[in-house]
Amino acid sequence: MPSHHGKKSPHKKNNKTSLGLDKFVDSASDKLYKKKLDKISKNKKENKQQYFSYLKSIKRMGYNVEETIKERKEKRKNQEQQQHNATPFERAKKEYEKKQLEKQKEREEFEKAQKEKQDKKDKRNKKRAQLGTRNKKGQPVMSFQVNNILSKLKDEKKKK
Repeated sequence: MPSHHGKKSPHKKNNKTSLGLDKFVDSASDKLYKKKLDKISKNKKENKQQYFSYLKSIKRMGYNVEETIKERKEKRKNQEQQQHNATPFERAKKEYEKKQLEKQKEREEFEKAQKEKQDKKDKRNKKRAQLGTRNKKGQPVMSFQVNNILSKLKDEKKKK
């Protein structure tokens, strides 16, 4: 009987080798993929644990958690059914309304920014006009100058 000194017999083939799966399993991309899957599943488990610990703390505070969970599930099911049962026209209408709301929000933000700019500009013009006022002899009016210096000092104090 020939001795192989720890080598595998050439006549016996491993199932993986015969199918060519050893190359597939050992490739680097598969290893990375497996690592990512493990990481994702680990993150999901951690998130689940955090969620349940959160629910426990809420129960201790006296809130009824079961009802809120059931309400959420029912609400989600209703939304899914409505989306599934909606006709193409209804879907398009909802999408159009969404876009209109977004446009409205953008418009409101723009108008708010414009109003703030205009307020700053008016304030600056008023301040400039006050500081530019002169008395009969051509000297600056001291009350405006003193108020300006005091307001600057207050602003510096607030910043510190």
